[in-house]
Amino acid sequence: MWLDFVRLGSCVQGRVLVNGLGLKKVGVLKTKIITIKDVPKGYNISYSNEYKAKKDSRLGIIGVRLY
Repeated sequence: MWLDFVRLGSCVQGRVLVNGLGLKKVGVLKTKIITIKDVPKGYNISYSNEYKAKKDSRLGIIGVRLY
C-alpha cells in the first residue's frame, strides 16, 4: 500500500529523531497547566475514552491555542 501523506507530529517542534532530513524548527510550543485532576484507577481518559488509568493518577490539564 502506498499513501501520499506524512504525519510530522513533533518534527514541527524541532524534535527530530533522524538527522540529515533537512528539517528545521518552525516554532515553539509554550503552555501552562490549567488545572490538576486526580483520577481513580479504571477512569477513562482522552477523547473517545482511549486510555484507562492503570492506577490512581494525577493529571495536568494544559491549554493550547493555535494562531
